[in-house]
Amino acid sequence: MARLLISSLREFGGVLKDIHVYSYQPRKGWEVSQETRKFFETNNVTLIEKVLNEKYTDYPFANKILASSHSEQMLKNEFLVFLDTDMVVLSEPVEFIIPSEYDAVLRPVDSKNIEAENEEDANYPYWEKLYEIAGVKNLAYVTTSIDKKRIFSYWNSGHLLISNHRNIFQQREEDFRKVMKHNSQPEDGMFYVEQFVFAATISAMNCNVKQFSHLYNYPIHLQSKIPDTGKKNQDHK
Repeated sequence: MARLLISSLREFGGVLKDIHVYSYQPRKGWEVSQETRKFFETNNVTLIEKVLNEKYTDYPFANKILASSHSEQMLKNEFLVFLDTDMVVLSEPVEFIIPSEYDAVLRPVDSKNIEAENEEDANYPYWEKLYEIAGVKNLAYVTTSIDKKRIFSYWNSGHLLISNHRNIFQQREEDFRKVMKHNSQPEDGMFYVEQFVFAATISAMNCNVKQFSHLYNYPIHLQSKIPDTGKKNQDHK
């Protein structure tokens, strides 16, 4: 998947097609193949093999939290883009170039899932505890991209563009460690916890967020459910 993502970026990335990419392998026992290593060498990709995830090895989604926090400390770029490897680039990602006043560009989640619409929602007790841990003082809202529910701010964490001057990724790591220490997880289990924590971090930091258009992090597996209306960009503070 990483090779496909990089190949698509190099082919269709336009003015950004040659940007340098860092790929992380942060756990022991998941070595990168020689084929992929050679591909990285010829495609301007730096492989970071550093054991960052020692404490949460049974929770693979912790990898992205720890890797992005490490990259934020290591790199001096004005903005950082984090992408899950299960993506492809099909046109020039012009929305990766944004005005400096924004702290992040994000896409709302597709559906409500176990988020809360208000304080009367059955899911609210979990979010209330999470917000207390992360220090959220002001509630913010967003509209889900597919089922069009107005919920507490909740963003897809597999496709992130963040400013490198707010230390957002490092704060998310700190919040995640607090959540894990408190063993705070919903009844459905750990699966979405890293994404929940990211939402809480963004709210606690009062980040100035711009939404990606519907063409970014496009959920092609939900194609039949994507509405034709309401696809314009909106700013969210």
